[in-house]
Amino acid sequence: MTEDSMTWDLIEFWETWHDVDCNGKIKELSKKEKLLYDKEKKKILVEHDEKRAAIEAEAVKIGL
Repeated sequence: MTEDSMTWDLIEFWETWHDVDCNGKIKELSKKEKLLYDKEKKKILVEHDEKRAAIEAEAVKIGL
């Protein structure tokens, strides 16, 4: 997984949770939605950190 695909994961995640009206205004999440959003976002960020660590370990292994 590359940095680009990780970035797109975050963009798609944001778009899934946030609604934008025809005027470009972003719908506010309820408190419950915000808690769920934060929990799920944390999961994605942890996954990305783990993938970055694996990539960095492989890079060190091959001498990059």
